[in-house]
Formats: sequence, C-alpha cells, structure tokens
Amino acid sequence: MTPRTSIPKPLVIVLVLSFFMFTAHNLILSALQDFVLYISGDTSALGISFGIFTGFAFMFRFISGRIIERSSVTLMLALGQVMLSVVFISYAALGAIIEIYVLRVFHGIAWALATVAIMTAVVQRSPPSRVGEGLGYYNGVNSFAMMVFPAVGSAMAMMNTHEAYDFLFTMTCAVSLVAIAVAVVIWRTNRPEQSSDAPHSGGFVSRAALRPSLSIFVLSFGFGAVLSYSPSIAAMHNVANSGLYFTWFAGSMVVGYAVGGFLSDRRGHSMMSAIGCCCMAIGLLLAAIGTEYFTYVVSACALGIGLSLANVALNALASLVVSESDQARAMATYSAGMDGGIMVGSFMIAILLNAGLELPVILMILVGFAFITVLNTPGLDRMESIYRSRDRDHALGESA
Repeated sequence: MTPRTSIPKPLVIVLVLSFFMFTAHNLILSALQDFVLYISGDTSALGISFGIFTGFAFMFRFISGRIIERSSVTLMLALGQVMLSVVFISYAALGAIIEIYVLRVFHGIAWALATVAIMTAVVQRSPPSRVGEGLGYYNGVNSFAMMVFPAVGSAMAMMNTHEAYDFLFTMTCAVSLVAIAVAVVIWRTNRPEQSSDAPHSGGFVSRAALRPSLSIFVLSFGFGAVLSYSPSIAAMHNVANSGLYFTWFAGSMVVGYAVGGFLSDRRGHSMMSAIGCCCMAIGLLLAAIGTEYFTYVVSACALGIGLSLANVALNALASLVVSESDQARAMATYSAGMDGGIMVGSFMIAILLNAGLELPVILMILVGFAFITVLNTPGLDRMESIYRSRDRDHALGESA
C-alpha cells in the first residue's frame, strides 16, 4: 500500500485562505440577520434578505464557472476576496432596508465567485488519488468556522446599536483583508495559467457532474429543513436553545469531514455517499419522532456526519469525472445543486405546512427523499469505475 504523504504545500496555502474566508463569512452569518431586523423592524425582511443572497449566489455560480475556466483560477480567487471585503465594509454605511437588499445582491454574487474559485483551487492542488481528502479538509475548515464564529459575531453586536454593528463589520472586513493578502500570495506565486486547449462541454452546466449534483440536490432538502426550522425542531424535543442543534451538527461535520474524505478516496466515493445518505435519513427520522434532549443531540450528530460524508464523496466524484478544463464548471454545477436543494427544502416545508401537514410528517417525507438518494448509488458506482479504469490505464501508459 502506498504510504501517505504530507499535504501538498499549495493546498495548505489554499486551506489557510479558506479559513480566513469562512471566518469572515461566519462572523456576520447570524448577526447580519439581527442587523436587518434592527434596520427594518420587520421580521419578513429576514426572509427577503436571506432569499436575495442565496438566490443570486445560486444563479451566479454557473456564470462563475464559465468565468473561471476562461481566465485564471488564482486571479478569480483574489478578485472574489476583494469583492467580499468591499461588501463587508459597505454594510456599515447602510441605513435603509432597500440598501441592504441591493447589497445582498452583490454579496451573493461575490460569495458565488469566491467559493467556486476556492473549490476549484482545492481540487486542482490535490493529488487525484487524494481529492476527497483535500475537499474534506476544506469543508472541515468551513464547519469549524460555522461552529465557532457565528456566536463570536453575535457577541460583538450584542448591544444592538449602529456602533456595535459598525465594529462587527469593520472586524469582519479586517479578517477579509487577511484573506485578500493570502489570495494575492497564491496568485503571484503561481505561474500564469494558460487557457486550456481541451474542448469545453459548452453551456453553463457540467453534464458529467450532473449525477452527483443531483444526489446532493435531493439530499440537501433535509439540510434546508434544519436550517429553516431548527427552532420548531428544538420545541418538539423540549429544548429551549435551538442554537445547540447547530453546535452538535457543525461539530459532527468537522469529524465527518476529517475522516470522510480520506475514507472515500480509499473505500470508494459512491459507497461513502450511500453511507452518508443513510446517516442523514436516521438523523431526520430522530428529528421527526424524538421528544427529548438525547434524540435531539443524536439527530444533530447523525445529520452532521451524514451530510459531511455524502458531500465530500459526491464533491470529489464530481471533480474527478471531468477534465481539468471543466473542473470550475463542475464545481459550479455541484455547489449550485447543494444551494438549490437547500432552497427547495425550505420552500417545500413552508408550502406543506400551509397545506396543513405537521412538521414531524414533513420530516418523515424528507427521510424518504434521503433514502431515494441511495438509489443513485449504482449510477455513481459506474461513474467511479469508469474514472478509476481510465486513471489506471493512464498510469500504465506512463510506466510503459
């Protein structure tokens, strides 16, 4: 068996960048919703603001893939961080809700470009046999930031005054400036990237990456439910603090990503995604039928581990089945699939609740969707077999 080697230095630098990018993002993740409420005084503005951000991030991911594959990954990496930094400091100058709505459009566009670029950079700087491991580290950094920094950002703005929010946005921008510095180092220390002569698949969507993207799309219905209705799930389990769900959820994701990428590289991406789907189904089932703190915690942990295992395996597979010239578009297609699933899941629950269904019943329906995703495993396994066969033939050709 080939011994494991250390993480390639170019990948380490990209992971450092991802830490500062996700730290800045999560510092205002929760507090920004408080700021929207502070400015507007209208709870409906929360949904509108978040919907504008996620909607434009979802749409611009496809465009980002095209931009990146026709220019330079590292240049777009730096540009995305610059755009985010400008957005962060601009929040401090706003005083009307309509201004926030407009800035949320640009925030979504900047987030789409930055995340598609950094996912592409992670894939391109990971050895082909360790792409899952590289993506595991990347997503683990994101989960750690989500576990720690939303609470830090909320604490900074606890006074709920314009001065407190100005301080938060200034600190967030300062962290983002560090991300810019790291991104510029990556850009300047890499040789200029030449446009590939390899033919592109055409359009904004990577057809080769559609099958794993479809799996994460359907699986993310449950993730959207948890994001949108965590207070209701907490009440069902007689838990007062709904934020505890995300603490256990994010902590479990850190563990899942730490081992999931490594295992999927060695045991098979399709098999690991199937295990993740089953874990998510168990988590949703416990969320639906549980009534106490124990089932609340186990549900959060099962969902976190399940999502992390499935996400890192499917993400790696989406990157491996395409040529390097199409990797940016594949990452855009895959990440849009996850964003789209979260949005559909959130809207689906709202529609079904208005139709008279109870939340536990809806969660049971989502359990079915998670198990349906497992049915895609044979197709994913065929994709992986074709890739591994092609990779093995390539290795034999080089050794000949």
